[in-house]
Amino acid sequence: MLIAAGVAIVIGLLYFALLKPLYDNLEERRSRVEGNVNAIAWMQTAAGEAKSLQGGAADPSTVDTSQAPLTAVERVFREAGLKAPDRVDPVGSKGARVQLSEIAFDKLIPVLDNLQRQTGLQVTSLNVNTQRPGVVSARISLER
Repeated sequence: MLIAAGVAIVIGLLYFALLKPLYDNLEERRSRVEGNVNAIAWMQTAAGEAKSLQGGAADPSTVDTSQAPLTAVERVFREAGLKAPDRVDPVGSKGARVQLSEIAFDKLIPVLDNLQRQTGLQVTSLNVNTQRPGVVSARISLER
């Protein structure tokens, strides 16, 4: 009986001293791997979205660069059904500075996208101030 108790104690000590920590460590590593797999899946999804956004740049064959930047800005705003910018100043022959006093932010972003896609004018600087919720004033620098 004493020998059986000694063997049980030795087995218990071996289990708690060696096997239990190994199993606990194995579970922790499995949990880490699962978390890393989830992070990688998210990163791959985000990378795909970033590539699709980056791939949304203007196709050079469809960009109309024949219009002066000032004319192009006013045309794109008019086509979007928005009032003309408060001020449009030339910056060399390939750029413009645009000033808007009040515009809905959710309407401004598609106009800037259209400027890039249709005319090749890219935003080089954008300063936005909130006037009230959803309405902003903006100073935009554009360049081809």
